[in-house]
Amino acid sequence: MISNYYAQSKIGIGIFHPTRMYHYAIQIKTFEYMAYGLPIICSNFGYIHKFVSESKSGIAVNPLDPNEIANAIEKLLTDQKLYKRYSENGIKAARSKYNWKSEEKKLITIYNTILKD
Repeated sequence: MISNYYAQSKIGIGIFHPTRMYHYAIQIKTFEYMAYGLPIICSNFGYIHKFVSESKSGIAVNPLDPNEIANAIEKLLTDQKLYKRYSENGIKAARSKYNWKSEEKKLITIYNTILKD
């Protein structure tokens, strides 16, 4: 079960190459990482970067720079205050904003708009 893997993990990784698909894709695992309190290391572009930045739940890196990725991993694993802050911010964001209950209203509004036309 996926929750077992998250429970054993320390960091959520969302590093994708800068292809067109990843600029516009929304990776559900980003929100799962937040819900499980896993600080995130993500690519510095696209929606994943937007969500991680807005929630202050991780570090954005150049996905083509292995040293930058390694430094971010090391920083999260050695700076306990930063780790805790990102973890708490992610949990808070998942509970308050990035969840199906809050998205339900947006989806219903879209459906109602489509059905009125």
